[in-house]
This record gives sequence, structure tokens and C-alpha cells, in this order.
Amino acid sequence: MKSKQKECASCNRKSASEMLVCQNCQRPFLDEVDTYLLLFGGVFSLIAALVLEFTVDDVSFFILGIAINVVVIMLGLFVIKMIQKLRDPERKVIKEVFYNIYQSRTYIYYLVFALAFMLGCAFEYVGVPESDFLRASDQYSLILTDYLSWFFCGWLSLSILIFRRGMIVRDEYSYLVEREYVSFSSKFLIAKQYKDQFRIYSNGQSRVVDRDSFKSLGRIYSHDYSKDKNGIYLDTEKVLPNADINSFELLFHPDDRFAYYGRDRDSVYYLDDESPTVLAEVDPQRVRVLYDGLLLAADQLYIKGKRVLEVKDPDSFEMLDDGLARDSMHLYYIGGDDPHVVDGVDPESMTIYDGYVFDNGKSYCANEDQFKRCELATKDQLNEWLEIGVISDVGYCEGLDRLDVLRRSEGSTGKSSR
Repeated sequence: MKSKQKECASCNRKSASEMLVCQNCQRPFLDEVDTYLLLFGGVFSLIAALVLEFTVDDVSFFILGIAINVVVIMLGLFVIKMIQKLRDPERKVIKEVFYNIYQSRTYIYYLVFALAFMLGCAFEYVGVPESDFLRASDQYSLILTDYLSWFFCGWLSLSILIFRRGMIVRDEYSYLVEREYVSFSSKFLIAKQYKDQFRIYSNGQSRVVDRDSFKSLGRIYSHDYSKDKNGIYLDTEKVLPNADINSFELLFHPDDRFAYYGRDRDSVYYLDDESPTVLAEVDPQRVRVLYDGLLLAADQLYIKGKRVLEVKDPDSFEMLDDGLARDSMHLYYIGGDDPHVVDGVDPESMTIYDGYVFDNGKSYCANEDQFKRCELATKDQLNEWLEIGVISDVGYCEGLDRLDVLRRSEGSTGKSSR
């Protein structure tokens, strides 16, 4: 179920109307109408207070300005929020106002001004006239300066009080989520109970799920997977209608940031960014997840859901650096668009160094999507290239190191890698 949506003034992305946060820009939800009202209220109250100060006797400019500001903004907010509430009853208009007022970035601006005026007072105290420091010499400028000084010093005191209560935080999104929502391992998935409905939110979209059976499974690319007794969800969309819900799980490799595959008791699934698919003829009990989208299913290697080659000895299969892998029988190159067996290399005696493979006095490297035999530059060639500036001192030393590894690989029976 999708509820009505509202647009965030900070990032222009839409969110479910009852949300208090924007999951796109990671801020409390900001309504553009509210920001215009705050600006209008401050300017209007300042002008109105100045006019009354010079037309009515015995009127406190400071108290009058604050009073007008409060009345204008509160009345304006009341009218605007009532209209928003009538248009969409699920909007939490009071909390929207509250969380947008108490934000760190709001107070940063006022704190800067408050500290500037306190610095002005300090200059005045040590003998620098206020009219010189603030360049205010006429009656109007002095009244305005006095008003602003009191206002910002008062705001500084209020800011310190609010800060001590823990309401000014660097991570406003996490602060608000902690108090208003149910959170999960993924910060992009949150939930909230509304009367008899438990709603999950991902990418600003919402869905009603069963709270007792709901479980967050993990994140795939930029999407969250979850499930309840009624289905499996990609963000808030139901997917894999034929999968067994109870046994469905994501398959993670501990060194990988994301999962690429899932399984239930009957099937293995490649969880594509947009449309999950079933991997036919793959036994879910005979799979091993490798990192970076690789899956070993029995003796078949899959890369991001596509079967690419057969592994001769799957029990000894392991990933190496530089797009290489091996088992007890072969060296495999899987770093290009055409994964293949590297012929002529003994996986037990080879040495991997700096992207090259050395075995029995021969060198191999990647070239045009193939990993095959290649010749290294000789020492004389390296010296010549260094003299004419083709390579640097670092490149020269690296070339010598490779030649040294090649020499030591002649007749080698041990195995090492780097």
C-alpha cells in the first residue's frame, strides 16, 4: 500500500505524507511553505517594530519585535498546517514544525550572530565605542543594534539550554529516527506503528506489513530486502511470489558489502538490481558464495547470475588477487569479460606478483581480456628506457623486481602469492 506523498524542499524528492524524515537527503522533513513563512515573519516583525518604535511613545522595541514575530509566525503556521492537515489527515504537522525548528543548522546561524554581538559588547567593555565597532551612529541604527544585541544574546542562552538537553546533534536523521521510528541494520529502512498498521519505509515509499513476522534481511545494491508472513519485499515492492518465505535468506560473503544472491529450500536466486531471477538447475544446498558477485554452485562458477565456466576441483577452489582464482588443477582468470582457464600454469608451484604470474621461468599477464604468456622487458631494455625517460625510477625498480621473481621461479616447486 502506498500512501499520499509530499515533496521535500531540501532535495525535491517525494516521501510518504506521514513521514517526519526525508530518506533521500537524510534530514528532518522540510516544507518549503514553512521556510518562507519564517523568513516573512522575521522581516515583517522587524519592520513593524521599527515603525511602532518611532510612532508610539513608551513602546519597547525589543519586546514589541519579539511579540509580533511570535504572533505572525504562530498564526501563519497554524493556518498553513491546518490546511495541510485537512488535505492529508495522516500528516504529523506539529512534529514537522518541532523537528525543523530544533536543528543544528538553524542554531549555527544564530550562534554566529550572537557571538559576534557578544564580541561587540566585549570591545565596548574594554573601551572601543559600540558606534565605532558596529558603525552605528544615528538614532535608528543604535535602536536596531540594541534590539539585535538583546535578541541574539537571548538566542545564545536558549541555544545553550537546548544543547544541554541533547537536542542539537550533528546527525539529525539518526536522532529523529531513534525517537520516532523502529530502525534496522540498514539505516535506509525504518518503520513506524500507526494505530493498527505497522508501516515500513524505504526510499520514501511505505508499505503495511505484519509486525510480528517482519524481518529485515539485508541490502542489495541500493535496495533493502525484507519479509513477513505475507511475502518478500524489495524496498516496499513484493517480489519472488513463488519463493518459500520461511526458508528464504540472503547469501552474504563476509568480505563483501552487499549480497547478490538469495535462496530458499528449493531454489537459488540472483538478486538483480531491478528484477530478481531464479537460477535454474542450481541446488541451494550445494552453493558457496564468493565475493564481488561470484557464486560456486557444485562445479559451476556464476558471475552476477551468469554461468561462466566449469571448475575442475570445486572443493579446493579459492579466489586470489588480480582477478585470478585456482583449484588443485588449474589457474583461472575471471577478471575480464571472458573467464577462462590459464593454460600452462601449475597452480601449486606458481608465484603471483604485481599482477603477473610466474611459473617455471615463464611469465603470464592480462592482455586484451586474456591472461596468457607474456615477455618481460630485459635489464638492458629497462636501462635504456630509464635513460630516455620512458619510465621513472620507480618503474625501473619494479621491472627489476619482476625479473628477479621470474628468475627465482625457474624450477620452483613451492607456491606463494602477493
